[in-house]
Amino acid sequence: MGLEALGIPAHMLTSTTSAEEEKLIYKALEKGEGDLKILYVTPQKILKKIISNPKG
Repeated sequence: MGLEALGIPAHMLTSTTSAEEEKLIYKALEKGEGDLKILYVTPQKILKKIISNPKG
C-alpha cells in the first residue's frame, strides 16, 4: 500500500519521473506550495541535479 493511499502526501523523483511531474515537484518545493510531506529522491537524481546546476 502506498503512502498516498494512507493519506500521506508523498512524491518521488526517480529516473521514471516524467519531466512535467519533475517540474511540478520542484515548483512546489521552491514556493512552499502544496501539502507534500515526504519526497523520495534517488541518489542518481541528486547527482544529476548537482552536475547540471553546480552553483545551486
